[in-house]
Parts: sequence; structure tokens; C-alpha cells
Amino acid sequence: MIYVLAFLMNFITGMVIFSFPMTAIEVFDAGTVSLGVLGMAGAGFYALVCLFSGRAADRFGSRRVIRFSCAFLLAVYLSIFLVVDFWHLIALSMLFSLGAGHFWPAMMKWVGESDEGDVLQARIGFYNISWSTGIMLGPFAAGTLFAVDYRYPYLLAAVVLTIMLVLHIRVRRKAPAAATPSGPASTAAEPPSAAAELFLGLAYLANFSSWFSIGASQALFPRLAVEISISPQRLGLLMALIGLANLAMFVFLSRTRRWHYDYRWLAVFQLLSLTGMGLLATAARTALFGIGFFLLGACAGMTYFSSLFYSLHGRSGKGRSSGYHEAILGMGVAFGPLAGGIAARWSGLRAPYFLCGAVIILFLALQAVRLRRGASARKEQAAVLSGDGK
Repeated sequence: MIYVLAFLMNFITGMVIFSFPMTAIEVFDAGTVSLGVLGMAGAGFYALVCLFSGRAADRFGSRRVIRFSCAFLLAVYLSIFLVVDFWHLIALSMLFSLGAGHFWPAMMKWVGESDEGDVLQARIGFYNISWSTGIMLGPFAAGTLFAVDYRYPYLLAAVVLTIMLVLHIRVRRKAPAAATPSGPASTAAEPPSAAAELFLGLAYLANFSSWFSIGASQALFPRLAVEISISPQRLGLLMALIGLANLAMFVFLSRTRRWHYDYRWLAVFQLLSLTGMGLLATAARTALFGIGFFLLGACAGMTYFSSLFYSLHGRSGKGRSSGYHEAILGMGVAFGPLAGGIAARWSGLRAPYFLCGAVIILFLALQAVRLRRGASARKEQAAVLSGDGK
């Protein structure tokens, strides 16, 4: 059931990611700065909520928090008929963030109930595959429905939430405990504490920059698409490639441990994301845009899986740590649209993608500094231990 709920909720999220900026453009003729404000308001509030909602999951239990968020979001989406001004749309995006900000940390705490290395990796893998499938299909469905009426994606979201509430309540009555996916027994030793903290910090930095780029692209590319006459249906397909790349990465990462505590994986995929930003900044053909979105999604899949795994592996207070993971992701998604919108206002519709490339380079440099400091600390620790042993 946990994987069904993750799929359905991110199917809704995928529709929202598409529908909010397109509603702003088509209904309220929003410019780039307004789109940036819309994206920042929703994602920024999401990050703020996640800082505290993870503790609610620890205190009240994952399932109660999930039921609350689904019921709340059902009311939010039905309120699309009350939206008659642009600021109403901003308020709607923030209310969505309030509900989603309680849902996802609670789900991640549920996923992390078994934190043995291989079992946790399998659970995270199934969970990530579920939500990425949803977010891949969501924009496609929204693009098709939006072409008929801009309110239809929101109404479909309300229907899906009703189904989620019914499923969650019925399954809870039959089997309160979540099933654990079968998998091989864990043979991996627990990582050293210093290594765990080092890689958690590296994953946080990488996850921020990759989702900064996704936030800017998802909020602002629709304006560029309108300018160069890309249809809503084709735009939905392009943005769905982010979810497709997420899905491909999650399937791969759930089947191997080679990336565990190996920084090279994070570095390589961030460089691929940098290539994707270059394509979005310079391409003129739809196929090249598609490659750019796919590379961006592949990087986000790598950084997301790493950040969540290191947030849950061997840690207590899983709701709190999941909340921090989502808060950092949310801050990236918040600042990306705002900074990108300002860049577009000053330097044109391609400027946000040059900015995202610069942010990726900056955060790679910060990761290099953290790695260097971590290596120095380990050498000092080894020297001390060697001295103690004499």
C-alpha cells in the first residue's frame, strides 16, 4: 500500500507541477518574475513545513499524518473554482505545499521502519520507483486535460485523493503494519559515523543544486515553450522525461550497492546535469530539449536516492531526518524559480539555464571542499589512534 500511495500522490504532484505555471500563463498572462514568485512561494513554504512536519510523523505516527494530508489536499484542489486572481493561485500552491509537506516526511518515515542496509535499499528503491512513475505520468495527463479546460487536472487530483483516502482507511483496518519487500539479508557492515555524516552532507549539497535546476526548469520552461510554439501536449511529454529519468535511475540504484559511500557517482551525474542545462540554454529542437530534461532527471534521481538513503540508514528520528531531506530539496525548488525568473527578466528566457549551470559548478566546488576537510579529519583521527596504540 505504501508504494500505491506514493505513486498516486506524485501522479497528482506531476499534474500540479505542470498545471500551476500553465494556469498562470494561460489564465493570468504571468511573466517570468511572476512565475518565479509562484514557484518560490509553493516550494519555499514546502521546505518550511518539512522542517517541522517530520517531527509530527515521529510523534503521531506516519499513517495519521498521511490521512490528514490527503483530506486536506482534497479540499485544496476543489477550491480551484475559487481562483479568480493570480494571488489566489499563489495561495493555492502554498496550501498544496502545506498538505504535501506533511505527507512526504511521513511516507519516508514509513519506508525507513526497517533500516538494515539491503532491506532499506530495497524499500527506498520500490518507494522511489513508485513516486517517480507517478511524476512521470502526471505531466502527460495534465497536458492532455489542460488543453480541454485548465481546471480539469485539479479535478482529477481531487478524484485521486478520494481514492487514496478510501484505500488507506480500508487497508489500515485489515492490516495496520506495512509489508516489507522481500530481499536478501543484509551483509553490509554499518558505515563509520564520520563517513555517514560526510556523505549525508555531500548528498544534501548535490540534491540542493539538482533540484534548484529542476525547480527553475519546471517553473520557467513553460514560458519559453509558449514563445517557441511548443504545444501543451508536447510540453507535458518533455517534462515527463524528468520522471522517466528518475524512474530509470531508481530501478538501477535499487539493484546495486556500488554507489554507497562512493562520491564519484554523485560527481558524474552532476556533470551530466550540467550538460543538460547547456542543452536547455542553447537548443532549438524539441529532441535536444528532451535530452536535456532526461539528463537533469537522471542527476536528480541519483542525488535524491543518495540523500534519502543517507538520511535513513542507521539513524533514529527518521521522521525528523526525512523532513530535513525534503526541506533541503524544497529550498532548491524554491530558490530556483525565483532566481531563474529574475535572470530571465534581466537577460532573456534562456538565462535561467546558464544560472543553473553556474549553481551546479558552485555546489560541486563546495562538495570538493567538504571532501578535502573530511579527508583531513580522517588523517588526524588516524594519527591520534596510531599514537594511542603506541
